[in-house]
Amino acid sequence: MPTPALSPNLADLIRRLDQAVADRNDESCCRAVKQALIETIAAGGLSLDAGTMAPTPDRYARRLLHRDPHGRYTVIAMVWGPGQGTPLHDHAGIWCVECVFRGRIHVTSYAVRGGDPEAGI
Repeated sequence: MPTPALSPNLADLIRRLDQAVADRNDESCCRAVKQALIETIAAGGLSLDAGTMAPTPDRYARRLLHRDPHGRYTVIAMVWGPGQGTPLHDHAGIWCVECVFRGRIHVTSYAVRGGDPEAGI
């Protein structure tokens, strides 16, 4: 699926994310990303077309909204239908920020205690 055309509020969010990720300190970068998302949603959210927001019948959908040309981040819309979820997974040491655009999400977080998660023990 091709990347959708940028709506003005998505273009503004991307401009703000570009500024946030320019700070290579994870803590301040994450704080700036969070603030950009909060302010974008509070100002009326994102204008995403119906096709981008449509769930698929058998599993959640991941739709690319923007890929930073410098490889610093991506913006994706993850769309779940009623009763859909994701299996237990990790993010391979990469941090992410989630923002619920519409509806609700339930997240269960786990911490590894002992063993070596990279070796699966």
